[in-house]
Amino acid sequence: MNRHQLRTRYRAVFPDVYDSHGATPTLGLRTCAAWLWSGRRGVVAGAAAAALHGARWIPDDVPIELIHPNTRPPPGVWTRRCALNVGETQVLDGRHVTTPERTAFDIGRRGAVRSAVARLDSLARATGFKTDDVRALAGGHPGAPGLRRLEAALDLMDTGAESPRESYLRLLLIDAGLPRPRTQIPVSGVDGVPVAYLDMGWEDLMVGVATPVRQRHPALRNAEADGVARRPGGRGGSSRRGAAPRSRRDSGIDSERTASRVTPGRPRSACRHPGFTLDEGRQAAMTRPRRNPPPTRTCSSAARCWPCPPGRSGGAGWGRRGPGCAATPRPPAAARAR
Repeated sequence: MNRHQLRTRYRAVFPDVYDSHGATPTLGLRTCAAWLWSGRRGVVAGAAAAALHGARWIPDDVPIELIHPNTRPPPGVWTRRCALNVGETQVLDGRHVTTPERTAFDIGRRGAVRSAVARLDSLARATGFKTDDVRALAGGHPGAPGLRRLEAALDLMDTGAESPRESYLRLLLIDAGLPRPRTQIPVSGVDGVPVAYLDMGWEDLMVGVATPVRQRHPALRNAEADGVARRPGGRGGSSRRGAAPRSRRDSGIDSERTASRVTPGRPRSACRHPGFTLDEGRQAAMTRPRRNPPPTRTCSSAARCWPCPPGRSGGAGWGRRGPGCAATPRPPAAARAR
C-alpha cells in the first residue's frame, strides 16, 4: 500500500493508526486505536475500561484513558503515570485492561461524585464487584488523590440502577432529605407473582418512583416524565401515577419540586425522621400556612369590587378609588347597561 492509497482510502484515528473512511468511530474502535498508538504497551483504564467490562451508557466520544508513560498523547487520549500493583490488570480481548475493582477505584476518585456514582452503578451491575474489594485495593494506594471522593461514591452506589437517570434521581431524593430508597421494587399480581418492577421507592410507605427510561408497569406506560406510583393496597393493589416535574436533561431536575411530588406536604425536617408517616405529612400540609396567601381587600363598601380599569385610577365616576380601598367599586347596573 502506497501513501496515496493510505490517504484516500483510510483516515487517521491517532498518529500512525488508520481506519477506513466509512467506519463509525465507536468507543471500542477508539479504545483499540489508542492502545495501538501506545505501541501495545498501555493499560486501558477509566471509562473506556468500564465499557470493555460491559458497563453501559458511556458515550462514544469519551476520552480514552491509558496508563502509559508518554506525556504527550494525541487529542482524545489521556495518559496517566500511576502505580499498578499486582493483580490490578487483566488481559481482555488481547489488550491489557484494569480489573473491575481497579477501574472502580479510578472512576470514583475523579470528576463529580454524581457522575462517578452513575458509572459505578453501571460497572457494578455489569461485573458485580464488591465495595469491600475496592476499599481493600484503595488501602494499597495510601495518599492517592480523591480517596474521600471515592469513599463517598462507594457509599452512594447501588447496583439496582439501570440507567444514569435512575442514579441521578436516586441521588436527588437523598439530597432532598428523604430516606435512601430501595431499587427495583417488585409489583406483585393477584397470584403473588411479580408482574413489574418499580425503579425505586419505599415499600413501608407504599410509594414508588419511576423514570421514563423504562416503564414496565401498565399504569406507567403513558407517563410523560418522572412519575410517582402509589399502591394503596399491598400485593395485587392497583397503581396510579402522580404528577412530577419535567426536565429536558438529567441535570435539570429540581430536587425540591421532585421531592415534594414524591411526598406531598411533607416538611423537610420530618422527612429525616424515621418514624414519620404519610398521614402525618398530609396533616402537616393542611395545617401549614400557605406560602403565597391571596391578597386581602380593605374596601368597606358593600358593593362588589373589581380591578380598576386602565386610565381610571383616581378619576371621577365609578372608577374612583375611595380612601382605604384596595379595589374600585363595581358600577351600578344602570351604568353598566349604558
